[in-house]
Amino acid sequence: MNMISDAKKMVDVHQELVVNTYADLWHGAKILKKKAVQDEVGSNFVFMASLCMFAFSAEAYTNFVGPRLFPVEWQRENKPYERYSILRKYRLLCKDLGIVIDENGSQWILLSELVQFRDAMAHGKQEKVVKKELVPLNLEMTDYLSGRLHPTWHQYCNAAYIERVEDEVGEFLKAIHEALQRVDSEDYLGRFGAFGMGQGSATLVDYQ
Repeated sequence: MNMISDAKKMVDVHQELVVNTYADLWHGAKILKKKAVQDEVGSNFVFMASLCMFAFSAEAYTNFVGPRLFPVEWQRENKPYERYSILRKYRLLCKDLGIVIDENGSQWILLSELVQFRDAMAHGKQEKVVKKELVPLNLEMTDYLSGRLHPTWHQYCNAAYIERVEDEVGEFLKAIHEALQRVDSEDYLGRFGAFGMGQGSATLVDYQ
């Protein structure tokens, strides 16, 4: 039997991909916002989904930066930093990078509101909404009472607010990214929002 002729030619394929989860979430949030703006009528839940993804991206970004600044503390078995609140993580990261947070500024206020929205969605609880007011006697009560009440977080689910989140929270995260690039020059980070890098190889082999 000729072992060489009996061998099948196969290709040994190896692929790797590093996924920047925060970037996927940020990109997805922008796509949803764009779709909702294009057809705004009835798009309340699309705006909600977009804002949720921006919030989860902001949270995921702390876990992109954290291990680079605190490789031992962030990754060790009991992971104390990973259990910090999102805003506490940002205070920690900014302090280490020499970034002064203006907690009265619009960027931090919007980030704080985004975190509150995230918590309201992630830990959703029943909410009682009450509205009391005096209205004119001649007002058509059927039309008036058919108007739906909204939960407190509903005020954030609109194009104008989400645009501000994308712009101002985005600028805050970009400032962190630029500071990180200066101290972590050996690790290729790419621009803020860059997707992960992949690589692959293919080798021709004989398979019996």
